[in-house]
Amino acid sequence: MAPRPTHGIRPQVRGDPAAAGRKPASALSALAAEDSHLLHSIPAERAALIERIARASPGGGRRNELRQRFLRAYFHGVAEEDLAERPPGQLSRAALAHLEFGARRAAGRSLVRVFNPQMEADGFSSTPSAWPSAGPSWRYT
Repeated sequence: MAPRPTHGIRPQVRGDPAAAGRKPASALSALAAEDSHLLHSIPAERAALIERIARASPGGGRRNELRQRFLRAYFHGVAEEDLAERPPGQLSRAALAHLEFGARRAAGRSLVRVFNPQMEADGFSSTPSAWPSAGPSWRYT
């Protein structure tokens, strides 16, 4: 896979200025094939649950496509029983909150947050405290 540009930097595109920032159709089909392989390498029930979570992602357009790809990868190794415990929208919001939290991490630093997420404020809830962490390995405790 080709290296991805750094967040916030648009790739330079020669020729049609309207095409700046858009991936060519061949690149999009390569990403779709990668997503398809990711979901076909797990049980069908899990893939269906993950697809519901990805589709529950808020927003639209290209940014939502990237969120959906993130969600598919994020939940890839999670057991079906765990995915089925909560509504897809809550799981989507929790994972995207983890992504947003990790995006603030400076290189070489780790972040840990301990909190009790509330539906009204956070878009998801959890009876035990949540301990999202962001570091080089991106683990969630």
